[in-house]
Amino acid sequence: MDTGARQYELYNLEQLIKESFSLIRNNIKVLMTIVSIPIVINLLLSSLNIGLKNKASVPPFLSLAQIAVSLFTQIALIYALNNLSEGQQVDAGRSFETAFQKFLPYVWVVILMMLVIIGGFILLIVPGIIIAVLLSFSGTAFMLEDKRGPSALSRSKQLVRGNWWYVLGISLGCALLYALAIYLPFAILVGILRLVSEERNESFSVLMAIPSEIMQIPSVAVSLILFKNMRRVKDREMAAPAI
Repeated sequence: MDTGARQYELYNLEQLIKESFSLIRNNIKVLMTIVSIPIVINLLLSSLNIGLKNKASVPPFLSLAQIAVSLFTQIALIYALNNLSEGQQVDAGRSFETAFQKFLPYVWVVILMMLVIIGGFILLIVPGIIIAVLLSFSGTAFMLEDKRGPSALSRSKQLVRGNWWYVLGISLGCALLYALAIYLPFAILVGILRLVSEERNESFSVLMAIPSEIMQIPSVAVSLILFKNMRRVKDREMAAPAI
């Protein structure tokens, strides 16, 4: 089968890993620059969090700040990876500028998505999982197609409908492989530091903020590539003449 026809088929796990890894590897410098600032911020927030736990209750704003940093990073990475995947040059500065501009409407999409997912989990666990997968591309739909609010959720459902098991399976497969590659070395390092340290405390766990931010790079890359692949397939199906 030629390449032209293959692009209108859903990727298998190997294809998705290869394409996402190639995109990341070829642009690792700018991608790591984008996550470097969030890493420093989250290291500081995590250190403060642990320090306050040892003294008193942790103020809610710390958790909200960490969530905000994570969402900001997602926006910057989606913008950068989308442009890089199209062969366009992009830098961290422009990615951060876009993240500032898109932050509030992106957060609104995420809030709507979480409210619907939580509603599903209130009913039962299974409906919550089903809804979570259906809405998993809402943020990407906003960034790539400027679908705002409920329209972003509807676009995600449109793409996933009919391919729910495929999206769940391939997303979990990619997440597991990348998580093992990124989290495992840091987990081993933290374990060794705790073993050799005379003081047993949570200070070394702060280091886990580093892989948490780095993991966003493959997570966004996989979601972006999968979104574009499914969009091509769906568009072709809709354009096909009825028999």
